[in-house]
Amino acid sequence: NARAFQRLMLSGASEVELDGQGRVLVPEYLRAYAGLKKAAVVAGVYSRLEIWDEAAWEQYKTKTEADSNEIAEKLGELGI
Repeated sequence: NARAFQRLMLSGASEVELDGQGRVLVPEYLRAYAGLKKAAVVAGVYSRLEIWDEAAWEQYKTKTEADSNEIAEKLGELGI
């Protein structure tokens, strides 16, 4: 269906509403895509939020921190 195709094309983005207690229900297809199991991390990235499985986030963060000098050099080359 067109709505499912739109979600797929927008990197899994999905509009959601808060429930009466301020919670968000993450759709099953996104929980599966993100590999969410029990604990999750919500990371603010520019104008959006990303939801990561806690173990995957720790792995990503560790790698990013280890590569921080290289990332800084590349950003400098771009004038950022």
